[in-house]
Amino acid sequence: MTDGFFYVYICYVEGFLKNIAKHYATTDLDQLRDITFVLPNIRAGIFLKKFFAETFTKPAFLPEIISIDTFLTQLSGLDTVNNISLLFEFYGVYLKSTKEPDGFGEFSSWAPLLLRDFDEIDKNLIENSKIFDYLVDSKRIDKLFLNENKESEITKKYFDFLEGLAQLYQDLYTSLKQKKKGYPGMIYREAAIRVSQNQISKKNNPIVFLGFNALTKSEEKIIQYFLENKNARIIWDADEFYLKKNRSAGKYLNNYQKNWHYYRSEAFKTIGNYFEKEKNISVTGASKKVNQIKHVARILEQLEDSENNYQNTAIVLGDETLLPVLLNSLPDTVKQANITMGFQLKNTSYATLFDQLFALILNRKKKSGEWLYVKDLIRLINNDSFKLLIEHEKFDKHI
Repeated sequence: MTDGFFYVYICYVEGFLKNIAKHYATTDLDQLRDITFVLPNIRAGIFLKKFFAETFTKPAFLPEIISIDTFLTQLSGLDTVNNISLLFEFYGVYLKSTKEPDGFGEFSSWAPLLLRDFDEIDKNLIENSKIFDYLVDSKRIDKLFLNENKESEITKKYFDFLEGLAQLYQDLYTSLKQKKKGYPGMIYREAAIRVSQNQISKKNNPIVFLGFNALTKSEEKIIQYFLENKNARIIWDADEFYLKKNRSAGKYLNNYQKNWHYYRSEAFKTIGNYFEKEKNISVTGASKKVNQIKHVARILEQLEDSENNYQNTAIVLGDETLLPVLLNSLPDTVKQANITMGFQLKNTSYATLFDQLFALILNRKKKSGEWLYVKDLIRLINNDSFKLLIEHEKFDKHI
């Protein structure tokens, strides 16, 4: 992206999952229904079911299609605890193990970040004692370079907290395990432990792992276990182009192919060799971001894919904050859109509406509740979401 210019890529895609459905639909349908397909997430499973339904030429039973999270939850023997329950569980453990604990309000501001760290530690099968010891030691080295001869009360509390992290992690882990519950990373670790101890009952039905790329250490261990037991196979979502000449984008897949015992006797399976095929690429520069989005709308109107509701078309934004502008600019031929991207709630117009409403109320209280600050009122009235609300036919019934 350059100053003043950026690009939106519109491409036709023959999806990985669609090719998988075509491939397996040509086999015996009675055998297909016995297969368990494991995918990276639930969303991918929804589309695979859709592609199977479109591919079948006669009535047939769909195979079992689940996400890796569901698969590992079944292996671990634990139930997934939701984020709110996990936060309260963690606070209970924190109160028991801390002499001067923070209140729940302050605790809830830093605890989610620490829980995400615990999750990553478990998913990658890191020894918790070693990583927490390393963290404390590195911080103490930093302290030496700061030339602090005398330890302040805040510094002492900080290091006491760091030194207690290992125990805090272990207490939470133990508490959840006793209740047969776990957060995702804990579930991954428990599944990996059960695999290493050979506590997993052998599955007679074949398992097919689909669409993976860079795996966590726990996923590596578990997938290799099933592959080596000869009742599973894995098909990677990777273009053959990236597996050649040790390209950096194929780093993880090349390592798996080189180091996994399974590949000493089995071929490395992927579906797709699209990168090296001839392509038709055109690039259009626009001096303003809105002009770029308007140009995308004109291109969409001209595409033949409109008959399929653009199911084979992908728009890749260089600036994700332009998503609302794009959605409002789509031509009438686009009946529905499949959005695959993150978009922060704070960037939505409704979040801005509530911010402006709260500002109006708070500033009114500062003036003893008798007057509204005119600039706050104007900002609220000019908000697009506010205009939609007051124009709604039911609005006047609720005021």
